[in-house]
Amino acid sequence: MTADDKPLSIQPEFRKILQAYQRNFDVKTKGTPLEKHAGYFKTPTEVFARAFEVYTKQAGLKSNLIADSYHSLEYRCIDTPIYQDLKAYFDKLPGFENLAKDLNQDLSVAKEQAQPKEPAKTSERQPETNTAEPTAGAQEKSTEKPAAQGEPVQSKPEETIKPQEKFLPSDDRQNTPGLADYQELKKFAVDILDKWTQTPERLEKLIDATGSRLLENNPNRVIEFDQWQTERLPHLVSKQNLQMMEVDPAKYKAESIRGFEALPLHKWQSSELYDLDALLNQADHNGRDYKQLQKLEKMTSEKEYDRMAANVLSQKLEQSGIPDPNDQTLKPVVRLVAHITRHELQDALTEGKQEPFKFTPAERDLLKKTPAEKLKGLYLSSTKSTQTFYNQIAKPKQQELAPTRSFAKPKRKER
Repeated sequence: MTADDKPLSIQPEFRKILQAYQRNFDVKTKGTPLEKHAGYFKTPTEVFARAFEVYTKQAGLKSNLIADSYHSLEYRCIDTPIYQDLKAYFDKLPGFENLAKDLNQDLSVAKEQAQPKEPAKTSERQPETNTAEPTAGAQEKSTEKPAAQGEPVQSKPEETIKPQEKFLPSDDRQNTPGLADYQELKKFAVDILDKWTQTPERLEKLIDATGSRLLENNPNRVIEFDQWQTERLPHLVSKQNLQMMEVDPAKYKAESIRGFEALPLHKWQSSELYDLDALLNQADHNGRDYKQLQKLEKMTSEKEYDRMAANVLSQKLEQSGIPDPNDQTLKPVVRLVAHITRHELQDALTEGKQEPFKFTPAERDLLKKTPAEKLKGLYLSSTKSTQTFYNQIAKPKQQELAPTRSFAKPKRKER
């Protein structure tokens, strides 16, 4: 774009945006790999292109000017004041005055409701997806209609918020003999997920416990939460694993639930899952059972990562590419998922328990207008996001393993 044969990016009208972006870039990228590329990213042409990309995206256009993620650090250097300035700048350019209006885009919070992508149905070989991510057609059980469908809003708090202040009892089917049937267990897991994603208040409690057992599959984690309803969920191990280690759980007063156990070839079965933490506390620390339980704990935690200091994690979160929940230029659902992701990561990767998870007033208003089925999708998509970033920003635990053989192919002898 040019005016008077002079690129818009170097004209005085854009200078305020350019300088503010350059200052933000210096601050936000200090100590990151992007710092050494400052000369490129701070050029007027690059800043203008990035500003235009953000502007058109917020207006509802899809642009391929820059193919990078909008959540990359160079985009997050465009904070709210810069966005307001660049929006005012582009709105004044010829042909841009009514861009959002022409696209019929209402960018208000009320219209940008959370719309997680509906998961596809998968085969029965993976119950964690069949149960935790069912299709919408199979789940029309909600008795709470969303306020957006025309019901009087003033009656809603009486129906949904007050009951959530009390303890919700576990489902009566927990640990019943019928759950030994794999199909019954699948149905049970779906019902439990529905139960805890019906309202924002219930969802808050489920999210608050998720980080403590982040790598557990979704159905087991939700069944476990329904049983114990604590902010730190216990480490579960199957009865078969205990038998393999020659530990008899009947000797101890450890609670159990019915959940899914992985089998070879991606198959699953219904199994009794025991609280490993309780077994370790009760076992004689000098006895054989305790040593076997310690081995089982290592074996079942090998995919977990070492915890880190809160300030170290905070720095890693800023460099990870997770959107800023306070960035008002992003859509509300993006900020909401970022809020959940950051909380769950802090629970999963730091020792201390933080304050209970709570939605902001704006998030709560948005979720009250969101159907229960969408709340379930929000939970599943945000947990998947957390697990992805968990693997990116953490380091594996230092396992005490015996030296392993090298499987590198021997070098060929030179002829």
